Amino acid sequence: MGVVHLHLDFETRSMLDIKRVGLDRYARSAEVLMMAWAVNDQPPQIWLPSERPMPEQVECLLRGSAGIIKIAWNAAFERAILTHCLGINSPIEQWIDPSVIARYAGLPGKLALVSEFLQLGDKGKNKEGSRLIAKFSRPHKSKKIGVHFKDWRDPKHAEDWQKFQDYCKQDVIAEREIFHRLRGFFALPEMEQKLWELDAKINERGMPVSMPFIRNAQRIVDAELGSMQQRLNELTGLDNANSGAQLLPWLRARGYPFRSLAKERVTKALETI
Repeated sequence: MGVVHLHLDFETRSMLDIKRVGLDRYARSAEVLMMAWAVNDQPPQIWLPSERPMPEQVECLLRGSAGIIKIAWNAAFERAILTHCLGINSPIEQWIDPSVIARYAGLPGKLALVSEFLQLGDKGKNKEGSRLIAKFSRPHKSKKIGVHFKDWRDPKHAEDWQKFQDYCKQDVIAEREIFHRLRGFFALPEMEQKLWELDAKINERGMPVSMPFIRNAQRIVDAELGSMQQRLNELTGLDNANSGAQLLPWLRARGYPFRSLAKERVTKALETI
């Protein structure tokens, strides 16, 4: 049978912002919306957990080892989702990340930018992805129903939900095309692949942290902030000098030129002193 390449891409959602909390916390709270996958050069397929269990074929490939190489753009995300959302532990040694090859070749790390650089055309990344991710992967707020997600349950989102599936499959097509184009000229040397694997293991393992040390440091910070707050109240004569509504009029009465306490405004005012 030889080596099998399994190309895959997840779309997920979570109440947490991955840019604020990091991949590990995000993945532990995430829900898988869909997974696009393709074996070698076959057309990509889509799996929707809301409709059926994971297809047996792809689950076997994901859990398999010998001769099965998993390929994903920014593979750390896919591996974290597999581990924390689906309970599938896939060793880093079984993975190839085309974004790493792109960087080794001196190209950007973003799929869209590499697609443009290589002029992939209809094999490149779907530019509508940002809108669809904002719609389906991030929470929305409304006065009527509060914080909620938009998804397949609402018929008015049916067209965009189908576009989201097409977008997910298109990512597989784009990353596979980039992988094919680059690996012949910029295949990672074995040492670089090993360094990437080591980096992944270090990131996943994390580092030991002393919680008593952190709690003690927090107590020191809280005490100092309380002391500074009390001193500021004494200097201004205000009940709460930490309140912008109280502090701003006090400052303006003493020559502060702006109607905002935004950081850049305060910095500019201090430069004139």
